[in-house]
Amino acid sequence: MGSNRGGRQDGIGRLLEALPPEFAVTPVGPAWFVVGPPGAHLVLASAGSASVVRALERLAATVRSALAEGMIWVPFVHALLVSSDARSTLQVNVVPPDRLVDILTGGRLALEDETRDHIRALVDSGVLSGMVEAGPAPADARMARCAGSPAPMAST
Repeated sequence: MGSNRGGRQDGIGRLLEALPPEFAVTPVGPAWFVVGPPGAHLVLASAGSASVVRALERLAATVRSALAEGMIWVPFVHALLVSSDARSTLQVNVVPPDRLVDILTGGRLALEDETRDHIRALVDSGVLSGMVEAGPAPADARMARCAGSPAPMAST
């Protein structure tokens, strides 16, 4: 999992490469899954539109569910949106780019070595492979009505 740090060379990717060696970083669509002593985080750099925030919330929950398939106790996956727009939502914290490393490395130690190693092994085995990208779905991605379904009736 830690070997995937060099995959993308944008600004956030370079910041994540500089994390201490006890942190593991792997790409998940346009986001990064970061695991270190303070916890598990899903990091995405974006302008922070409402649809991106909701998609990041869903992706963090999906990552946690994927980990739950191979763990008895699963840590919370903190969704971090890297943006200069200083606002947060219920499930996503907005972090200025210059504070990202401090946020990821600071705080109390929440994950023991054994838990981090287990998460790394799951990620290395492909548990996060094929995760959907964080971002709004195209407008035409709605499911069409079944051919045999009657048209909805208007209420009177």
